[in-house]
Amino acid sequence: MKKIYIGLCLHLLIFANCAKKKTEISEIDINRLLQRISVNRITEHLDSKEATLIKDDANLFLESCDVLRLEPRETLLKIKNINPKLYAHLAGNNEN
Repeated sequence: MKKIYIGLCLHLLIFANCAKKKTEISEIDINRLLQRISVNRITEHLDSKEATLIKDDANLFLESCDVLRLEPRETLLKIKNINPKLYAHLAGNNEN
């Protein structure tokens, strides 16, 4: 019985990792993403030592997209429509 349960769990984990990323991005998805980036940014600063490098917002964005199963390019385009300044920051165009 344990072997069947373990096998089922492994199959579910593999299936979950192979699931397609979401391309239809809603405002709720954007809010979750921004909340996750904010929490991760604060955690990075609290956990960092003086000599360690802190991840930049672009890396936090990509990690958050991966965790939330969002397509980064589509998500960035949605952010561009909602908040152009944030889009410019995440895209690396800090001239604004």
